[in-house]
Amino acid sequence: MDEYPKPRLKVNPVLNFFGARVFRHLFRLRFEGASNAKGIEGGVLVVANHPTYLDPPFIIGLFNHWLKRPIATMAWEAIFSVPIVGRIVRRYGAFPVNLENPGRGPYETMLRQLKDGGPALIFPEGERSAQEVMGPWKPGALRAAHKAGAKVLPITVLHARRVWPMGLAVPRFFKPVTIIVHEAKTLEEFCVPLEGERDRDWLARCESAISEIINAPILAEAEQACEDHITNWKRKTPAHKQHAGTQWIERRYKIN
Repeated sequence: MDEYPKPRLKVNPVLNFFGARVFRHLFRLRFEGASNAKGIEGGVLVVANHPTYLDPPFIIGLFNHWLKRPIATMAWEAIFSVPIVGRIVRRYGAFPVNLENPGRGPYETMLRQLKDGGPALIFPEGERSAQEVMGPWKPGALRAAHKAGAKVLPITVLHARRVWPMGLAVPRFFKPVTIIVHEAKTLEEFCVPLEGERDRDWLARCESAISEIINAPILAEAEQACEDHITNWKRKTPAHKQHAGTQWIERRYKIN
């Protein structure tokens, strides 16, 4: 028996067809830059921010249905014990990882998927983000891509927190979510290694560069929303009260 088996990618085509369309309708899914995910030769590691539980099916649907390229996904092991759900996620290429003690198995499974020329999805924070922006990564998130010589494809999940805020038991339907697919590059293209630099330090710089790309649309939108809010506030507020209000608005949007 194979110690590190390949992920199962036996997706029911009927379920895939209707599931993708229902999801796209319920969450008003819009894809930007989806062409960046086409025509990538060899393995590719897909890296995304993780604001809600809906992010995996959003991205899996993009690859399985719209791009016709089934993707393997590292997923929290607890969901595999949920009746029906566990069987479905396995069929969609998910493989379990223990968040507290991951061991070597998930890494080897992902490495095998990438070496075999398939796409693999990770959320390098290891859990949902406290905010929509991507936070600190778990150690070693890019090791498999480095060893396999795979490209990395950054993806930004935008507006998902409006659909499913933390603390809400179920998502809100019919609110738009945007999936932004950035350009796939080799690790060396994201971050040129320095002479004599250790792999660990170089990969840490690569993580920062990829995080900046993923977070850029989120921060740009927050900054624009902040500016619009301040402009509207100043129109309606006497000059001597504007400073305190402006500071409050900036804190709300976490700008500066």
